[in-house]
Amino acid sequence: MSRDVPQSAARFERPLTLIFAAVAAAFAGLALLANAFVSLGMDQVWLLYAAGRVLSHAQIYGAEVMESNPPFIIWVSAIPAALSRALGQPAAFGFRICVVLLTVAILAWCLVLLRHLVAAKTALLGWAFTTGLMGLTFYLAKTSNAGEREHLMLLFMLPYLFGAALRLRDSDIPQLEAFAMGLSAAAAVCCKPQHLLVVMGVELLLAVHRRSLTSLVRPEFFGVVAGGFAYLGSVELFAPRYLHLVVPLLTQTYWAFGGIPLLKMVLQKRSLLLLVIALACAAVTWAMRRKIQSWPLLAALLTAATCSLAAYWAQGTGFNYQLIPVAGFLAMSVMVLLADVLTAPWKAVNHETTAPLPGSRAVWPPVPIDPLPKWAAPVLFVMVCCVVLLGMRGRVRASAEGMASATIDPKTKALLASYPAGTPVAWMELDPGFFPAVVQYNFVWGSRFPHLWMIPAIVRTETHQPNLKKHLTQQQLDALTATQDRFMVEDLQNWKPKLVGVERCGDPAFETCEGMKGAEFDVLPWFQRNAEFNQEWSHYKFLETAGRYDFYQRLD
Repeated sequence: MSRDVPQSAARFERPLTLIFAAVAAAFAGLALLANAFVSLGMDQVWLLYAAGRVLSHAQIYGAEVMESNPPFIIWVSAIPAALSRALGQPAAFGFRICVVLLTVAILAWCLVLLRHLVAAKTALLGWAFTTGLMGLTFYLAKTSNAGEREHLMLLFMLPYLFGAALRLRDSDIPQLEAFAMGLSAAAAVCCKPQHLLVVMGVELLLAVHRRSLTSLVRPEFFGVVAGGFAYLGSVELFAPRYLHLVVPLLTQTYWAFGGIPLLKMVLQKRSLLLLVIALACAAVTWAMRRKIQSWPLLAALLTAATCSLAAYWAQGTGFNYQLIPVAGFLAMSVMVLLADVLTAPWKAVNHETTAPLPGSRAVWPPVPIDPLPKWAAPVLFVMVCCVVLLGMRGRVRASAEGMASATIDPKTKALLASYPAGTPVAWMELDPGFFPAVVQYNFVWGSRFPHLWMIPAIVRTETHQPNLKKHLTQQQLDALTATQDRFMVEDLQNWKPKLVGVERCGDPAFETCEGMKGAEFDVLPWFQRNAEFNQEWSHYKFLETAGRYDFYQRLD
């Protein structure tokens, strides 16, 4: 019997390893450049700013910081904010460093675990996994989504998924390391609580594999539980206003930013595409599970991707960045599966010795194949990465500057540039898309909110829009309106912003304001129904209109 099929696969493994290493290096170089030059997204900018206020002893969820997200992301954002202060740099500087270091640390941990997971093709599968992660990292950095909560969730979840893959192999994990995997998964869930579904899905996978719930009795699961309870205790101890003030406000108002029916979420083109990819990968993995080395890792990654997609559907908002975990888990799955399938032995190897037929060439025992030197792929990675860093630096920087200049129109730029650094400003808007201008021009933010996230639910209820996801009673509506008015008046009194930009939601030249779903609404007239607001607003005069904002200046 011919034995050349496995040998051919082994010969193919060496160039494929180098190809993946080169592609991973290209993505890594581009990711570093994009991370250095592309502006951060509005969510990351606001969270860093809010964390800076907390570091300056502002009360979280108080008069200076009223964030809709749970406190964990504020506490995490405080790390790069503190690092930047220590180095005397802008907050974005420390944030970029922390994102890179976290990515490298998680990747290194996963590659070490991979060595215990697969008996062969370790280098190939490692570089394939690195290619998927670096490709995702480049895409997120390029689109200003690096460091989003979904991105952090994905990174923190990866060691736990590798641990689950080892359990599918019935491998032992040192107890302390296994507990650390559980804590990492707990941190992932704290970043995005909806992705508790990922942990539930992985635990179900392990229970089915063992045909018993005894799979829960292991250090990883204890780490998840311990981390979750420790976080809840920390919230109650250090940020009780989130549970007792913000959560009730969110349950009554934040539905206005979504409200997309579940069936419509499932039938979105991007949802269906990702679901098809996940099912196709799962089918190939199942069909070839006896021939490929990576099936346990693929099972864990594909389970995480599917559960992350379910978490996206459950949120009902349809924001593209919420698909980051799904796309990331699938990207790594596709790369690993591709590498493993292309080098799989397509025929079983018969180890019995047989004499070659007359006139045929002996192929058994196989001719020894020189293994790929361990230094070859890493050296190639460094070389390609350096070439990309040097060769693409100018292009990436020019592209990033072009993106940044296009976010604000020239008239608004001229207006903002006329105010000195340190000027207190405030934007009365429903979407925080204009907030980064505060950091860009070194202004002081004169509000506790990043944007007016309570107003869409109030207005849509007031205007009796049909098919609302949640119906507020008149008592709830009055209480919410009074709370929003009080917060706005207090912010104007406390900060006395010199420049106020008011979003023109009623202007037909622009898209409907975020969350309004076509409801007719003007920001300023809505607040002017309140006498206390009018008294404070009497200190302001109209300045000019620029972009989609009317700007007002304080008289005193």
